[in-house]
Amino acid sequence: MFLFAASVVLALSLLQLTAGDAPDCTKQSNEQYPCAKELRELLFKEIPEKMGRNLTYNCTLEDLASVLTYFRDFERTSEKDWLRLTSGMDEVNYTIYTEQTEEYESFSSSSWDEPTYNATLLVDKALEAWSIKLRLMPNRTDFGCNFDNDIVNTIACVYTGKNITFGDPNSAGLPDITF
Repeated sequence: MFLFAASVVLALSLLQLTAGDAPDCTKQSNEQYPCAKELRELLFKEIPEKMGRNLTYNCTLEDLASVLTYFRDFERTSEKDWLRLTSGMDEVNYTIYTEQTEEYESFSSSSWDEPTYNATLLVDKALEAWSIKLRLMPNRTDFGCNFDNDIVNTIACVYTGKNITFGDPNSAGLPDITF
């Protein structure tokens, strides 16, 4: 009987950990460029599965990830920029995935909110590209991701072992970031 009760409690705990929606980062006061909801939901679900552990989605890290999406040649030129952005922050990693936007020629300001990408396919490709790096990130507890689809589709995610929250950016260990 005890074994049955323990297994029911375990199953309910696991269900609670996997159920739910990603937080609505548009309600955060500092969130200028929130991730597209459909992408946030997919990444919220898929990244912890890919890493094989529970992670907390963090809107502050989503905001930091938005900065990464605007570095056009990020992988090639901005390791120094990344170190400057994260100075004073311990245990911070990132992943970034880019691909050409096929529909860019027909994209106009009137279609800004209309997706020019297949969210599921884009997330699948990003996770495949990140698979080894995600497995090699020990002790990560929080993550946040963002997306930009100007000329190229770019997904960037930031991971940390610390809980970083909004408020005064400098008191949270985040640099003062302005565009």
